[in-house]
Amino acid sequence: MSDERVWLQHPETGGHFECPQGAVEDWLAMGWVRADAPPEPVSPVVAEHLAAQQAAVEAAAQTQAPTKAAARGGSKEG
Repeated sequence: MSDERVWLQHPETGGHFECPQGAVEDWLAMGWVRADAPPEPVSPVVAEHLAAQQAAVEAAAQTQAPTKAAARGGSKEG
């Protein structure tokens, strides 16, 4: 039995799976496709930072009061 593995990707979710060579055909039959390359590694620190940034943006959007349009005055020509 071979220890070789093949990267597969799910077209709907974008998830990756390093599949044993012997099971590739079964996974392809379930809708997975061969990946062109392994997924980019994700640093947990970067992921945590991006999540914190997104939370801050969402919190700021919730605390901002809606702005009112400024009243327009008539022009004075004279």
